[in-house]
Amino acid sequence: MTRTPLLALVISLLPGAALASQPGQRLDCSDWVAFLPGLTCSLYRSGGPDGFELGTNLVIDNQGRALKLINSTFYGSGVLLVRFDGVSRWEGVGLINDRAGIHPVWDRIAPTGRCIAGFCNDLIPGLPAEGVLHFDAVHGRVLIPVRTYCTPDFGGQGVCDPQVYGGSFQDGEQWSVIAIDGFASLFEVAISYKQPSSLSFTVPVHPEGLPAADTFSVYTGDLRSASDLSRAVPIDCTVPDAGPPAPGEQLSVFDSLPDPPPGDGRYYLASPSYRDQRRAGRAAPDGTLRGRETRSLPVCR
Repeated sequence: MTRTPLLALVISLLPGAALASQPGQRLDCSDWVAFLPGLTCSLYRSGGPDGFELGTNLVIDNQGRALKLINSTFYGSGVLLVRFDGVSRWEGVGLINDRAGIHPVWDRIAPTGRCIAGFCNDLIPGLPAEGVLHFDAVHGRVLIPVRTYCTPDFGGQGVCDPQVYGGSFQDGEQWSVIAIDGFASLFEVAISYKQPSSLSFTVPVHPEGLPAADTFSVYTGDLRSASDLSRAVPIDCTVPDAGPPAPGEQLSVFDSLPDPPPGDGRYYLASPSYRDQRRAGRAAPDGTLRGRETRSLPVCR
């Protein structure tokens, strides 16, 4: 499944599972564990830090909630993203934890530490220091500059795999920037598909540029006719059915359709409505990006 603005695409391929990286290998987004629904991790940039280390230690998302990084392990570093609940405590959002590698070494991942007097140091093992991060308000994602490396176990013995890390103490430092997606965006509705039959998306602050959304209508159709909205088929006409959704709310839709035949594909569209206005994404058939005409969408009842 490929995720694109407004559309979720389901193409019939051989099934595969997302597995974590193996001990002795660099930690990456396959090791991300989300505590909140709808959050995914991806590689935003390989290399760096190229200025990304000059972020802040605390950001505010589009729901007005504060986010920050803290150490996730007593000995080591790790990436633990937490969010203030708006009342009295910080709650876990997700983490990538340090891991015992092939004995006696540790696979490690560390964000950039707080900047003091113009000097940005890494997080100090065992201390609740705060890491540097950025918030992309348009797309609703957190960007975190990290470095992956390897260290000997507590006894100080062991050699990091030279083919992976290079082979010496705290070896093979490699920079990258990871992106945590799934926070409330400003405009874009991005649908995720989870086998066997679940569609979900996070409500933006201004869905497709509307002031808010009274409801969403979810459609599907053949990929070969994705440009013709008149051939879309309604799946659910009132999402959610309990009243207007709030920005940042995670909405789910049951999809009872079978997988498409091999070689075929299906798209999904979430169309927001606000009072007498309706939106169905954007297109640029003549090179000029503009809103798609919604009058051709079948009536959803």
